[in-house]
Amino acid sequence: AHPEASAREIRQAIVMSSSQYNVPDNEYGYGIPDAFIAHDLLSDTSGNNPDLTKISLYPNPTNGPVNLLIDLPWLTKYDYGYVIIFDYKGALLASEELLFQPGFNAFYLTETSLLKPGYYFVQTRIDGRTYSFPFVKIDAE
Repeated sequence: AHPEASAREIRQAIVMSSSQYNVPDNEYGYGIPDAFIAHDLLSDTSGNNPDLTKISLYPNPTNGPVNLLIDLPWLTKYDYGYVIIFDYKGALLASEELLFQPGFNAFYLTETSLLKPGYYFVQTRIDGRTYSFPFVKIDAE
């Protein structure tokens, strides 16, 4: 709870925690809010919490390529990192070194088109930090 926060600050934290905060659209708006991220935003007195990396992967489930959106507000310079795809057992299926920039990054992952239907993870490794995001591959219709 944050009784010291104003209604405007709480609303802003909820909007900033949402799954489509960086790319809102007319269908889903800002997307689904994340109460834990909103709480962290309200708890951060410096106004710059480096652990609030936001990742979005869509479409999910998919029957083809996916878009990976990752916001790195803590990154201060361009840096190389990895995007890795694992199956649900942890087997490495694909890995690619990519250049990440401070702030918003968008990648189109075509490797997912080659996968069989199942449960997978996309993992990013950048500047010593690792983030994982699950996705489901379905049959193409």
